[in-house]
Amino acid sequence: MFGAQPWKSIHRHRPSLCQKNYRMLQKLSYFNIFFALVYVLLYLKSGTLNSTAGILAIIVFNWLYIRGYHLGDYRWKSWHFIFGAWSAYFAGFMLYATYNIIKVSIAVDFWADDTVVNILISLFFSLLVWVHIVGYWNKRS
Repeated sequence: MFGAQPWKSIHRHRPSLCQKNYRMLQKLSYFNIFFALVYVLLYLKSGTLNSTAGILAIIVFNWLYIRGYHLGDYRWKSWHFIFGAWSAYFAGFMLYATYNIIKVSIAVDFWADDTVVNILISLFFSLLVWVHIVGYWNKRS
């Protein structure tokens, strides 16, 4: 009914751990692009150069990974270093800004709902950007 060795067909189609990591980073890239757009729409009402360039760098860096995933080429070129460094800087800047918001909220003992949502989104977004940069750095060849 199943043939001589039914377990071989199961293992033949199972992706390797390396392929799973690449797919995870690809999904993380799509999520980071979506999150960057949400962050722009919700919180960037005064588009300073730092914040606008940071969001653009995150979008381009994630696009570079998606493009590399589809081409099968994960080597870093100068664009990867430029946009990766700016993305890391902006993620650090968001963490520093979040730290300052938390410090002031503790000092005045007031936590508005918008402040809490902004803190959670900024922390989560910064963490995802850092995870993606470190993961992609480890995958480059």
